[in-house]
Amino acid sequence: MFATRACLLAAKAAKASAKATSYELPPSKVVENLLLEHGPQTVSECWKLAEPAGIKSKIRMKAVLMWLVERRRIRQICHFDKETKKKEFLYGPPKKCPKESSEGDDAKDSH
Repeated sequence: MFATRACLLAAKAAKASAKATSYELPPSKVVENLLLEHGPQTVSECWKLAEPAGIKSKIRMKAVLMWLVERRRIRQICHFDKETKKKEFLYGPPKKCPKESSEGDDAKDSH
């Protein structure tokens, strides 16, 4: 009976310590932060940065990249080198839209 109680107590302690672990960022946020920090990257360059950051596989990273592109949180850029005639696809942060000034809107409305 004592051994059973000890096993149950040990199991509760292990379960409590598992809950106490800190939460890591989701893979989408990790990849998005890497691209914001380092600028436009190819898939292989992005993998070199994402692997030490905790992304488990390159296939998973590619799926995350495509998911982020679909949701327009990052953009895909095609760079064509005219001399070598090779295409290179880069993933980078989205373009920042220029903010329109409120004065320009007032000027349009007054006429």
